[in-house]
Amino acid sequence: MAVSADLIKKAREQVKAQKGYNDDQYEVVKKAPVKSTPAKTYDTDNRKELLNEKKALHPTPKPIKTSVKDDLEIKGTYTAPEKSKPWYKQSGKDLIMMALDGIKKQRAMTPEERAENDAAYRTKLGGQPAAYLSSRAEEGLSSFNQGAWNAAATLAANSPLKFVPGAVEAIKEPQNKFEKQIQANTEENRPASKGQEILGDVVSSTTRMAPSIFASFINPALGTASFAVPAGGQYAREAELEGATDAQQLSYGIVGGTIEAAIEKVAFINPLKKHTKWDK
Repeated sequence: MAVSADLIKKAREQVKAQKGYNDDQYEVVKKAPVKSTPAKTYDTDNRKELLNEKKALHPTPKPIKTSVKDDLEIKGTYTAPEKSKPWYKQSGKDLIMMALDGIKKQRAMTPEERAENDAAYRTKLGGQPAAYLSSRAEEGLSSFNQGAWNAAATLAANSPLKFVPGAVEAIKEPQNKFEKQIQANTEENRPASKGQEILGDVVSSTTRMAPSIFASFINPALGTASFAVPAGGQYAREAELEGATDAQQLSYGIVGGTIEAAIEKVAFINPLKKHTKWDK
């Protein structure tokens, strides 16, 4: 049913009267229709622009800097690292593995690096005297090994092995290694006094003779041989450095080793046998 204009006008006047509006106060506000803005489209070339607009509308809060430890603790997967135990609390297996690992690292070092590393470690444990005397003890054992390997190399150079390419050089290589190690230890560890130097000489001589002494307890002849061979090898090395031939090195080594063995037997082995229960 159609509503006349007069009826609508009359209804508005009634509303005005009820609300208390007059003609000057009452206005009918017509709202403009809301226009919908079409969504903006972007092609692949404008992806960067789209991302920038998104960041501007929805800024990402700055993350709180945390360490890896904090992250793991939040996740509940963090475990504190175990403190290394002192050597006397380690198991036998752990001590063996530690020793093998140390030997592996030393093999990768040059003689100079090894001498410096050993000196720093020994100084940390017992100061300069311990570092010097232990280096002299190592020098004595290295000297024994050097002489033994050089004796073998001298014998090889005067045998048919000299015709085998690289045979003598392969035997001589350990001797060169021990010689370089002795030189590096000597340069790295210096005595603090004359008395310390004399004590170092005693320690070096003792450790150099130690294998021969132990061998003498097993068999006196074995002990004498184990002293004569390294001593002869050192004499042969001295002759080599002086420019002697292979035959001259062998002769000089035999003579020098024999004399050293005789002196050792008279001055040390025989008194030791006399004052101990060696033969009983």
